[in-house]
Amino acid sequence: MSQEWEEVERQILNRAVGDYESMQTPQIVTALDGTKLAPFFTKRFVFSNHYSCSFIIDNINYSSTEQYYMQWKAIMSGNEDIAQQILNCHVAGDIKRMGSHLRGHDTVKWRKICILIMTIANWAKYSQNV
Repeated sequence: MSQEWEEVERQILNRAVGDYESMQTPQIVTALDGTKLAPFFTKRFVFSNHYSCSFIIDNINYSSTEQYYMQWKAIMSGNEDIAQQILNCHVAGDIKRMGSHLRGHDTVKWRKICILIMTIANWAKYSQNV
């Protein structure tokens, strides 16, 4: 591959995912049953809910899919005050903590819609950051 093409590829990747050079690749681990896994559950990895990435849904700017997900979890639990705090916060770890201690949370009800909520968040994240 020519140096010119490598530079174009680098620029495209930087545009798509931010600072591509500083991105880390998840370490491949092997589960007890032999399955190969690539865990990406920290803010360092682009596929993580905690990865900082701006996107807009319904004219609201979100800083991560974790923010969108936890805001809806708070709304569905009737915690409008915490939903607003989540929307005002841009630190995914803090957002997760806020969404993990909700009054009146109905796990059965949440499980029926949480995949749809995350699908909407991921669709927006990846379609708006190409």
